[in-house]
Amino acid sequence: ELEALQAEVERRRSAMDRERESEMAQLRSRHKEEIANVERRLDAIVKEMTARAARELENVQNEAIKKRYRQRLDAVRAEAASEVRREKETALKTSPVNAPVTTPAMARETAPIEAGATVRVRSLGVTGKVARLGADEAEIIAGTLRMWRPLDDLEAMATKGITLPTGVHFAAAPRDAAASEINLLGSTVDEAVARVDKFLDDAFMAQLGQVRIVHGFGTGALRNAVAALLRDHPHVASFEFAPQSQGGRGVTVATMRD
Repeated sequence: ELEALQAEVERRRSAMDRERESEMAQLRSRHKEEIANVERRLDAIVKEMTARAARELENVQNEAIKKRYRQRLDAVRAEAASEVRREKETALKTSPVNAPVTTPAMARETAPIEAGATVRVRSLGVTGKVARLGADEAEIIAGTLRMWRPLDDLEAMATKGITLPTGVHFAAAPRDAAASEINLLGSTVDEAVARVDKFLDDAFMAQLGQVRIVHGFGTGALRNAVAALLRDHPHVASFEFAPQSQGGRGVTVATMRD
């Protein structure tokens, strides 16, 4: 009976060991599967984050490249506009139309000076019209200027016989017709350069001393393009930013040549 009981105990112990081993194997299998699932989830998260970071980096690089390209394009456009203007100035200087010639039309008039006549003020080198005559002086209107000058400082200019080449027309604008300020806000760089170039021509013809160019702050593209244009412009003697109370770095003040 003792041997039979011992054999039964041994059999039950063996069965319990096998059952325990089976449970342990199942636990290890489930544990491995859970670890594998976690590893798969981590791998997916890493891949997604890597892809997102790559996209963000590409966007940043594209924006930087676009910004650099825009800056270089603005500089090239400003340089091209300056080069075109210099070529135009050279062509005008060498044109026969602008050659300094003496014609009968520009000869001095020997007739007495009278009201309404076109005269040249010798001491100032300006031309105007006689508004009123005094005993030995006359009131002259030259643009927005009114002045009394001695008659011996005046010379009458011929009013007939001026012949221009075919297709060439000339129209003089009074000084007060030219504005002393231009606003570029909202303009592209190309538009701004073209507008400022014409604005400076008008200001020079009107004999303005200083002009204001409002370009604002922004990215600095307009400010840089205006500076590049003014730097080599034949009508501009110097330029600088306006005082802080008058616009600061958002406004450039140009001093015109005489």
